[in-house]
This record gives sequence, structure tokens and C-alpha cells, in this order.
Amino acid sequence: MIMALPRKVKETVEWKRASGEFSVITVPAAILSLKTFAKIQKDAEKILGVEGAAVLLYEVGKDAGKTWISRFHNEWGLREAENEFIQATEEFHAELGWGKFSIDIEHRTISIESSFIAVNP
Repeated sequence: MIMALPRKVKETVEWKRASGEFSVITVPAAILSLKTFAKIQKDAEKILGVEGAAVLLYEVGKDAGKTWISRFHNEWGLREAENEFIQATEEFHAELGWGKFSIDIEHRTISIESSFIAVNP
């Protein structure tokens, strides 16, 4: 069953305080501070080198992107409403704090402005 395109993160999140679980679009998730993420990135650079950390984060991000887009596709339907799907995906990620996404299907690229990674060196 294809559900309507959510426009707000709050429409898709579920908190289970008793068991300590949190999910977004039924994907188990965790919230961490930008400072903590930046520390993870800096520690990865110390351990793996800047290039090694960049490859690690790139591969993790690529895999996460595939997972989320697959979930969006399965839950919202891509082929039936491609433009709405792209807009909903861009807005959803912005609301999660990942920055302002611009998705270009024709060129298979995603641009991100105001990325928390770029502003937290």
C-alpha cells in the first residue's frame, strides 16, 4: 500500500520510551548532537587519515542514502509522482537537519547547502 507523501518528519516518527526505541519512517534511528558527529568524524580522521575517513563516511552515506530512498520509494511511491517524491525527499531531509537538498534525477546528483558537516569542521 502506497501512503500519501508525508510533508513533516513528525508524521513519520515513533518514540517508544519504555523500550528506548526511536524510528523515522519505521527505520530505527538515533539522535546525536552535531558536536558528537563532528567528534566521530575528527576521530576517524585521526585513526584512518583524512582520505580514509572521507572514504568511510562517503560509503556509509551512500549506503544510508540507498536505504532511505528505498524506504521513501516503498512507502511513498516514486514512479507515480516523481516530482512530488523529489520535493518531499528534499523537504524531509531539510527538516531532519541535513541541510537544503537539491536532487537532480537527470544527472543523478544531490547537492546540499548548509550541510551540518560543512559548518562543523
